[in-house]
Amino acid sequence: MKNIYNNFFHFKEIEKKLKNVNLGERIYKKYSIVPLGFATKSLVNLNNPNAVKFLRHRLSIYKTPKKIILLLLLKLKLFKVIQTRSFKNIDLILLSRRLKLMDFENKKVYTFGDKKENEKIKKNYLDIKNNMNYNIQLKIEKDLIEEKLLFPEQKIKNNDIKKIFCSLCEMYNKTKKKVEHKIYFDAMKELYITRKKVYPIPNIKIPEIEYYNVTCHGDFCKLNLIKHDGEIFLIDLESVEDGDILRDFTRFFLAEYLLSGNLDLSLFISLKNIIMEKCKIKEKYFYIILKNHVLFLESSVPKLKKYSKKLKETILYLEKNEK
Repeated sequence: MKNIYNNFFHFKEIEKKLKNVNLGERIYKKYSIVPLGFATKSLVNLNNPNAVKFLRHRLSIYKTPKKIILLLLLKLKLFKVIQTRSFKNIDLILLSRRLKLMDFENKKVYTFGDKKENEKIKKNYLDIKNNMNYNIQLKIEKDLIEEKLLFPEQKIKNNDIKKIFCSLCEMYNKTKKKVEHKIYFDAMKELYITRKKVYPIPNIKIPEIEYYNVTCHGDFCKLNLIKHDGEIFLIDLESVEDGDILRDFTRFFLAEYLLSGNLDLSLFISLKNIIMEKCKIKEKYFYIILKNHVLFLESSVPKLKKYSKKLKETILYLEKNEK
């Protein structure tokens, strides 16, 4: 609960920076403080049915006991209500690394970040657009990103995930480049070991074979997939970067395991077969890369070790049953 209020005070600091931004009339509005995940909190006007519907959908993507309780509290309107000065049409404010203001009346999302970060997102969007025939439009200014609000959202199914993963594989093929063993090792080390806290780096040995980096989404998970009017969109482009060809694959199942406690074996096999077929990856190479991820996972933050164990069990099962 303490973190929720810390995030609210953080919002008050950000609000001061937005005084010169013109998004219409500012009025005092009542919002309820609703936690959404590890890093995301929200201020929601519970009198707006669309804002409530949006939150209910987001909370239902990864069903856990905590999320079920939050859905019940949302239904009963049992969250702390605060009053703050906001823009007239904004009925949902998301707080994470950046501030997102959601306007359901005009169907727009306004995201605030610094100029350097927004320039990176603009580049990432153009890279993805060029390599995936991506058609969603962003208006990016110095400190503001404006985009169309894709709402209402439909439920994401496994076939939708497979479809967008096929598109990611197209991007991998277009951006694939060979990298040295040391560069690959350093990138993997940074991905898993260097976080807010620097963990001791163990003596990890990975095979010295030819490695390939591709342009990855970087945060590929159900929370960053939106299905609207039958189309699937991949959102949140701030994490796009070069990485090994299984980074998105491993990241997807890491999110699945951390946020739901499950690892969908059927989907795992389907995505494995897609990337092997689309990117012409040999089975032996696939497992070498996947085992490299396991090595770094085991050396990373403690809460990833259970996932690492589950991943190893999955690899052993597949190797045994695919021979």
